[in-house]
Formats: sequence, C-alpha cells, structure tokens
Amino acid sequence: MILSQIVTDIQNRSGDSTISEAKITGWVNNATRLIANRADWPFYLKTYDTDTTTANTAEISLQSDFRKMYSLRIGGTTEPDGDEYTFVGYMEKNVAINHLSDAINAYYINPTNSKYGLIPTPTTTGTKIWQKYYRNADTVSAVSATPDLPTRYHDSLSDFGLARYWEEEDELDKTNFFETKFENGIETMYNERLKSVGQLTRMRDVRELGVQDHPQGFNYLQR
Repeated sequence: MILSQIVTDIQNRSGDSTISEAKITGWVNNATRLIANRADWPFYLKTYDTDTTTANTAEISLQSDFRKMYSLRIGGTTEPDGDEYTFVGYMEKNVAINHLSDAINAYYINPTNSKYGLIPTPTTTGTKIWQKYYRNADTVSAVSATPDLPTRYHDSLSDFGLARYWEEEDELDKTNFFETKFENGIETMYNERLKSVGQLTRMRDVRELGVQDHPQGFNYLQR
C-alpha cells in the first residue's frame, strides 16, 4: 500500500477521519524503523561497492543508512573475487594491528566516528571495497510513497498506528489488542523470512543483539 492508503485504512478502522496525515506518517515511520531494527531481514541487506582504499588511511566513513555489517571484501572485479576480511571488535583492534596484521585481513567498526577500519592499513590507493550490510529503513513523507517494507506486511503498519491512536484515547484494551497484532505480524515475518533459513533461532529484541557478550552485538553500530 502507498502511504495514503494506510492513512485511509487507519482512519476507517478507528472511525476517526480527523486523524492527520502527518500523525499517521509518523506512526508508519516509527513502525517501519522498529521492524527494521528487530532482526536481520534479508530485504534490508544491501551491497555497496563505491568505496576504494586510500594508501596510509585505515578508516573510511560508513554509509548514512548503515546498521550492521554482514561481510566486507576487498579487491577483485566482482564481489566474490575479493578477499574476505574478518571482523574484530573495536577494543581488540590494537591487538590485531600489533600482533596479527601480517597474518589476517580484518576490519573493525569505530563507534566513536561512524567509520570502519581496515587491518592492515592499506598501502595502495584505488582497490575496490565491497560492503554487504543491513541498512536502516527509509522514511516516507509523500502520501504517494510506498513504505520501506514488503507490501504483504503493510497491515502491521496500520496495526501499529491503531495501537498508538487508541493509546492516545486511553483505550487500554484496544491498545493492547493492536500492539499484539503488530507483534504477531512481526512474528509472521520472522517465520516466513528468517526461521526457514536458520538465521535466528528465535525473535530477539535489538537490545539483546546489542549486548557486548553476544556475537552479533559486536558488529552492531547503535544510532
């Protein structure tokens, strides 16, 4: 559905035609962002191949829509031809630089400046860098735009908006009903998109992914 259709859907299902497009747009963008951050959805996986190495420069700026790195390769004329780099934690990068740089090719995420760093520091300029990463969800503003989520799951955006509407109306039962529908919609997405390929064993809140002792959390850049 395009945004205007979601606006109409929420107005019709709430029985309140006075809900503004701006308010519903905010709800839709919040819902899309929450869904995008909930798991490593394949439809948010992106390949970026514009960066190149610069001699004597280790760190390169991440893309503005970056959420989490999936893989990084350097060199070659196509992504599979590049040398795959191993991820190391930011706090361990100095150990890698001092002791492992001759043995491995590695990268780290610098959370202090939104950059990624290469180990060892490149000595040549112009070598292709292939990033594959999970991006943040896009926001929508024009009512003719389509929210950044597969259309078959757009009902969840309406459910989230209805939960927020009834929350403002102090209707706790209706709020809980639509919040449950929203969560069930995400679970359906999980079962269809992730569980079948074994990427996650269960749904995880992004806060759990971000903890230091979780392997997926090591590579998560919080924004």
